[in-house]
Amino acid sequence: MRPGEVEGGQGTLRFSFQDPPGGMTASQGLRGLEHFLILVQWLTFYVSLVLLLLLEFWPVCPAEGWVTSEYGYRRDPMTHRRKFHRGVDVANEAGTPVHSPWGGTVSTVARSRYGGRFVVVRSGPFKMTFLHLQTATVAKGDQVERGDQLGLMGSSGRATGPHVHLGMRLRGKTVNPSMALLRCRAPL
Repeated sequence: MRPGEVEGGQGTLRFSFQDPPGGMTASQGLRGLEHFLILVQWLTFYVSLVLLLLLEFWPVCPAEGWVTSEYGYRRDPMTHRRKFHRGVDVANEAGTPVHSPWGGTVSTVARSRYGGRFVVVRSGPFKMTFLHLQTATVAKGDQVERGDQLGLMGSSGRATGPHVHLGMRLRGKTVNPSMALLRCRAPL
Protein backbone atom coordinates (compact mmCIF):
# COMPACT_ATOMS: atom_id res chain seq x y z
CA MET A 1 0.00 0.00 0.00
CA ARG A 2 1.32 3.47 -0.88
CA PRO A 3 0.60 6.86 0.81
CA GLY A 4 -2.80 8.09 -0.30
CA GLU A 5 -4.32 4.59 -0.46
CA VAL A 6 -6.71 2.88 1.94
CA GLU A 7 -7.43 -0.80 1.77
CA GLY A 8 -11.05 -1.76 2.11
CA GLY A 9 -13.15 -4.88 1.90
CA GLN A 10 -13.66 -4.54 -1.88
CA GLY A 11 -10.33 -3.20 -3.05
CA THR A 12 -8.12 -0.18 -2.66
CA LEU A 13 -9.41 3.39 -2.40
CA ARG A 14 -7.02 6.00 -3.79
CA PHE A 15 -7.09 9.67 -2.89
CA SER A 16 -4.75 12.61 -3.34
CA PHE A 17 -3.87 15.42 -0.94
CA GLN A 18 -3.53 17.73 -3.93
CA ASP A 19 -7.14 17.27 -5.10
CA PRO A 20 -9.46 16.78 -2.13
CA PRO A 21 -13.17 16.17 -2.88
CA GLY A 22 -14.99 19.32 -3.94
CA GLY A 23 -11.92 20.83 -5.55
CA MET A 24 -10.76 22.56 -2.33
CA THR A 25 -7.01 22.85 -1.79
CA ALA A 26 -5.29 22.13 1.52
CA SER A 27 -4.64 25.86 2.16
CA GLN A 28 -8.32 26.64 1.54
CA GLY A 29 -9.22 23.90 4.02
CA LEU A 30 -6.95 25.46 6.66
CA ARG A 31 -8.50 28.89 6.07
CA GLY A 32 -11.93 27.32 6.46
CA LEU A 33 -10.83 25.77 9.74
CA GLU A 34 -9.51 29.14 10.94
CA HIS A 35 -12.86 30.77 10.08
CA PHE A 36 -14.67 27.98 11.92
CA LEU A 37 -12.51 28.47 15.04
CA ILE A 38 -13.14 32.24 14.96
CA LEU A 39 -16.87 31.53 14.70
CA VAL A 40 -16.65 29.19 17.72
CA GLN A 41 -14.86 31.94 19.70
CA TRP A 42 -17.57 34.49 18.85
CA LEU A 43 -20.35 32.02 19.69
CA THR A 44 -18.67 31.25 23.03
CA PHE A 45 -18.44 34.98 23.74
CA TYR A 46 -22.12 35.61 22.91
CA VAL A 47 -23.36 32.59 24.87
CA SER A 48 -21.33 33.78 27.88
CA LEU A 49 -22.78 37.28 27.50
CA VAL A 50 -26.35 35.94 27.35
CA LEU A 51 -25.74 33.80 30.46
CA LEU A 52 -24.36 36.80 32.35
CA LEU A 53 -27.40 38.88 31.39
CA LEU A 54 -29.76 36.08 32.44
CA LEU A 55 -28.06 35.84 35.82
CA GLU A 56 -28.17 39.62 36.22
CA PHE A 57 -31.89 39.88 35.46
CA TRP A 58 -33.04 36.46 36.67
CA PRO A 59 -35.54 37.01 39.49
CA VAL A 60 -34.62 36.54 43.12
CA CYS A 61 -36.94 34.31 45.16
CA PRO A 62 -39.30 36.65 47.01
CA ALA A 63 -39.33 34.58 50.20
CA GLU A 64 -37.94 31.43 51.73
CA GLY A 65 -40.59 28.89 52.61
CA TRP A 66 -42.87 26.37 51.01
CA VAL A 67 -45.72 26.81 48.54
CA THR A 68 -49.03 26.18 50.30
CA SER A 69 -51.33 27.23 47.47
CA GLU A 70 -50.70 27.45 43.73
CA TYR A 71 -52.20 29.77 41.12
CA GLY A 72 -55.53 28.47 39.81
CA TYR A 73 -58.67 26.85 41.16
CA ARG A 74 -58.51 25.65 44.75
CA ARG A 75 -60.70 25.05 47.75
CA ASP A 76 -60.81 28.40 49.60
CA PRO A 77 -59.43 27.85 53.14
CA MET A 78 -62.05 30.19 54.67
CA THR A 79 -65.25 29.30 52.77
CA HIS A 80 -64.27 25.77 51.64
CA ARG A 81 -65.75 26.59 48.22
CA ARG A 82 -63.97 26.15 44.90
CA LYS A 83 -62.52 29.53 43.91
CA PHE A 84 -59.83 30.82 41.55
CA HIS A 85 -56.65 31.81 43.42
CA ARG A 86 -54.88 34.63 41.55
CA GLY A 87 -51.45 34.10 43.07
CA VAL A 88 -49.06 31.78 44.85
CA ASP A 89 -48.89 31.50 48.63
CA VAL A 90 -45.50 30.91 50.26
CA ALA A 91 -45.61 30.11 53.98
CA ASN A 92 -42.96 30.37 56.67
CA GLU A 93 -42.60 31.82 60.16
CA ALA A 94 -43.94 35.30 60.84
CA GLY A 95 -41.15 37.82 60.34
CA THR A 96 -39.48 35.98 57.43
CA PRO A 97 -38.08 38.64 55.04
CA VAL A 98 -39.90 39.22 51.73
CA HIS A 99 -37.76 40.42 48.80
CA SER A 100 -38.38 42.08 45.46
CA PRO A 101 -37.69 39.58 42.65
CA TRP A 102 -36.80 42.42 40.22
CA GLY A 103 -35.90 46.04 40.45
CA GLY A 104 -38.75 48.52 40.15
CA THR A 105 -40.78 51.24 41.83
CA VAL A 106 -42.99 50.76 44.87
CA SER A 107 -46.36 52.02 43.63
CA THR A 108 -48.48 51.13 46.67
CA VAL A 109 -47.99 50.45 50.37
CA ALA A 110 -51.40 50.05 52.01
CA ARG A 111 -53.73 47.89 54.05
CA SER A 112 -56.97 46.17 53.03
CA ARG A 113 -59.46 43.89 54.73
CA TYR A 114 -58.61 40.97 52.40
CA GLY A 115 -54.88 41.44 51.72
CA GLY A 116 -53.91 42.95 55.05
CA ARG A 117 -50.73 44.99 54.85
CA PHE A 118 -49.44 44.84 51.27
CA VAL A 119 -46.87 46.24 48.85
CA VAL A 120 -47.12 46.63 45.06
CA VAL A 121 -43.94 46.89 42.94
CA ARG A 122 -44.03 47.94 39.28
CA SER A 123 -41.25 46.63 37.04
CA GLY A 124 -41.70 47.44 33.34
CA PRO A 125 -44.96 45.85 32.17
CA PHE A 126 -45.22 43.79 35.39
CA LYS A 127 -46.98 44.65 38.62
CA MET A 128 -46.22 42.33 41.54
CA THR A 129 -48.26 42.30 44.75
CA PHE A 130 -47.13 41.02 48.15
CA LEU A 131 -50.10 40.51 50.52
CA HIS A 132 -50.52 39.57 54.22
CA LEU A 133 -47.30 41.25 55.40
CA GLN A 134 -46.58 41.75 59.09
CA THR A 135 -44.89 45.02 58.23
CA ALA A 136 -43.68 46.88 55.14
CA THR A 137 -40.08 48.12 55.08
CA VAL A 138 -40.52 50.34 51.99
CA ALA A 139 -42.59 53.41 51.20
CA LYS A 140 -44.58 54.48 48.14
CA GLY A 141 -42.26 55.87 45.47
CA ASP A 142 -39.16 53.99 46.67
CA GLN A 143 -36.89 52.55 43.98
CA VAL A 144 -36.02 48.94 44.80
CA GLU A 145 -33.32 46.74 43.33
CA ARG A 146 -33.55 43.03 42.72
CA GLY A 147 -33.31 41.35 46.13
CA ASP A 148 -34.19 44.39 48.27
CA GLN A 149 -36.36 43.65 51.29
CA LEU A 150 -39.97 44.83 50.96
CA GLY A 151 -41.34 43.69 54.30
CA LEU A 152 -41.80 40.81 56.69
CA MET A 153 -44.08 37.83 56.20
CA GLY A 154 -47.18 37.86 58.37
CA SER A 155 -50.84 36.92 58.56
CA SER A 156 -52.56 40.28 58.25
CA GLY A 157 -55.91 40.46 56.48
CA ARG A 158 -57.81 37.33 55.51
CA ALA A 159 -55.19 34.66 56.29
CA THR A 160 -55.06 31.34 58.11
CA GLY A 161 -51.38 31.68 59.10
CA PRO A 162 -48.14 33.49 58.28
CA HIS A 163 -47.46 33.55 54.54
CA VAL A 164 -47.02 35.93 51.63
CA HIS A 165 -49.44 35.92 48.71
CA LEU A 166 -47.55 36.69 45.49
CA GLY A 167 -49.71 38.10 42.76
CA MET A 168 -48.56 39.20 39.32
CA ARG A 169 -50.09 41.18 36.48
CA LEU A 170 -48.71 41.68 33.00
CA ARG A 171 -50.17 44.75 31.31
CA GLY A 172 -53.18 44.56 33.63
CA LYS A 173 -53.92 40.85 33.19
CA THR A 174 -53.40 38.34 35.98
CA VAL A 175 -50.62 35.86 35.21
CA ASN A 176 -49.21 32.91 37.10
CA PRO A 177 -46.27 34.23 39.17
CA SER A 178 -44.77 30.76 39.50
CA MET A 179 -43.97 30.85 35.76
CA ALA A 180 -41.70 33.86 36.27
CA LEU A 181 -40.25 32.53 39.50
CA LEU A 182 -39.97 28.91 38.39
CA ARG A 183 -36.21 28.63 38.85
CA CYS A 184 -35.56 31.68 40.98
CA ARG A 185 -32.34 32.08 42.89
CA ALA A 186 -32.16 32.30 46.67
CA PRO A 187 -32.69 35.77 48.20
CA LEU A 188 -29.59 37.93 48.46
